[in-house]
Amino acid sequence: MLFVFGLIGGTGASLGLGTPMLAEAVSKLFSIPHTFGVDIAFVCIWMVIFTTSAALGLRKGIKRLSDINL
Repeated sequence: MLFVFGLIGGTGASLGLGTPMLAEAVSKLFSIPHTFGVDIAFVCIWMVIFTTSAALGLRKGIKRLSDINL
């Protein structure tokens, strides 16, 4: 039970700290105002990417993310 709460906390912390930084960087890069809507858009994009990757499994989804990262 503690492991599950730790996992949820770690995921929430990374999303909570990473989203504003990424949204601010993209806002400056494309000269758009940094609003709450931009933050929500990035969270939705991340959720789609990670959910699709997890649903496809290790050989397809996670491997593709690793290849893109490389």
